[in-house]
Amino acid sequence: MPIINDETRNAIIKMLLEGRSQRYVAQNFKVSRCAVQKLYKKFKMSSSIENALKVGRPRKTTIREDRRLIRLSKSNPFASAANLRKEWDTTYTLTIRTVRNILRKYGLFGRHAAKKPLLSKKQRLLRIKWCRNYRNLKCDDWDKFIFSDEVRIELYPKRSLYVRREIGTRFKERYTSKTVKFGGKAIMLWGAIKANGERCLVRFIGNVNAIEYQRVLEEGLTQIYEGGDVFVQDNAPCHKAHSTVGYLD
Repeated sequence: MPIINDETRNAIIKMLLEGRSQRYVAQNFKVSRCAVQKLYKKFKMSSSIENALKVGRPRKTTIREDRRLIRLSKSNPFASAANLRKEWDTTYTLTIRTVRNILRKYGLFGRHAAKKPLLSKKQRLLRIKWCRNYRNLKCDDWDKFIFSDEVRIELYPKRSLYVRREIGTRFKERYTSKTVKFGGKAIMLWGAIKANGERCLVRFIGNVNAIEYQRVLEEGLTQIYEGGDVFVQDNAPCHKAHSTVGYLD
């Protein structure tokens, strides 16, 4: 918004004190009604039309330019600050740090994206159907359910790890995450748990196929399963195999 000079400001205040409406004054001096309203509010509070002394570095972007940056970020949340700066049309050439600061100011912070399974439309509908079928169960009813799942535990995991350290100590032994060329050793485990705390944990031997999965169920599930219990598993291939379904029946 252009700065209104002192002469125009005095004329605006004089006209407002004479009883003219803010809309009429704004149209007469070709300024926005909001500018007239702010000027009059400042005059009533301090009896002055002078702008307050500004502290700090003046901002290089306008509010409209900031809003455009926010829209760009929200339309593509995975875009980096560098890519957003290339797409962003501004009056000045800004640093990436300035772009990040503006995004943070409006509540958009860079974070590691949470990982979730890729689900098809059919899978989503099946999950909704499952929830609707069991949403009316009472707490006592859930005591009969046995939940199970598998997990792979790696000696040298590939996922990134956070570490808190001092500056200049990035490559010190105690602060590094160890890696190996071909993934290192790992074990595959199957576990199940009931509401009353009963649980079991069984290690897979060799490949996780239908035959091996049935061996694991024979060793682990039979320890905690009772008549009337509901066994819950996901749709992994070894779970849906015909021989596994027959075994469970």
